Amino acid sequence: MWGYTENNEDGEKVEDWAERDNMSLIHDAKLPPSFNSGRWRKGYNPDNIFVSHNIRNMSIRSIMKAIPKTQHRPIQCQINAAITPRMVPFRRRFNFKKAKWAEVTKYMDNEIQTLQPTPANYCKFVDRLKKVSRKYIPRGCHINYIKGLPQDTIKDLETYYERYEEDPFSELTIETGERILKDIAEHKKEWMTLIKDLDMVKNSNKAWKLIKSMNNEKQQPKEHINITRTFPQPPPP
Repeated sequence: MWGYTENNEDGEKVEDWAERDNMSLIHDAKLPPSFNSGRWRKGYNPDNIFVSHNIRNMSIRSIMKAIPKTQHRPIQCQINAAITPRMVPFRRRFNFKKAKWAEVTKYMDNEIQTLQPTPANYCKFVDRLKKVSRKYIPRGCHINYIKGLPQDTIKDLETYYERYEEDPFSELTIETGERILKDIAEHKKEWMTLIKDLDMVKNSNKAWKLIKSMNNEKQQPKEHINITRTFPQPPPP
C-alpha cells in the first residue's frame, strides 16, 4: 500500500487499525521516498498520512525538499475543498452576442471616410477597428472553471464555500460537497448519453440543432421568395 514489495506483521497491524477506524492512507507511488537510507542505499516510506474516509478525495500528499544534513524529506498533506475550480489561462474573449453593432457600424463608417483603401493604411484601419471593438464589444475571461457544473447548482456551490470557510471538516460541509459532486456526475452522464445518441451520418439535423442551441443561435424562419424572370421583347419588325 505504501511502496514496499512485501508485507510484515507491523504493516498488517497498521492496515487492520486503518480499516477498523475508517481511515484511508494518503500515498502516491509516483512521489519520491521520504527517507533515503545512506546505509542501504535505498529509499523508504516510514512516514505515512491517514485521514478519515469522508475527506479521502480532498487530501493530497506531497514530499517537501530534503532537510540539510539528514536523510529525511518532510511530507505534507493538503486538504482541498471537494469542489475546486480549474484555473484556465487569462485570455480575454469578445462576447459578440452583447456587442452594440449599431455603434460599431456608425463609428467605423465615420472613421473610414477619410481613410484611403491602400495597403499603406492597413495598420491604421486595424488600430481603429481594435479601438471600436474595445469600446462597444464586451470582452472578458473566466479564470475559475468547474467542468460539468449545472447552472442550478451554482447557489449550492456558494453555500458550500461559505460552510467550508467556517468548518471544512463538519458533516454538513462534507455532505454539501458530496451532493454537488453527485449532481455534476449526473449532469456529465446525461451529456455523454446525449452525445452518444448523435449521428451525423443518419440524422445530422439533430446534431446541428444541438450545436446551434449551445451557441444560443436563434432559428430564423424560412422566408419564401418568389423569383420572376422577364424576357426581352423582340425588336419590332
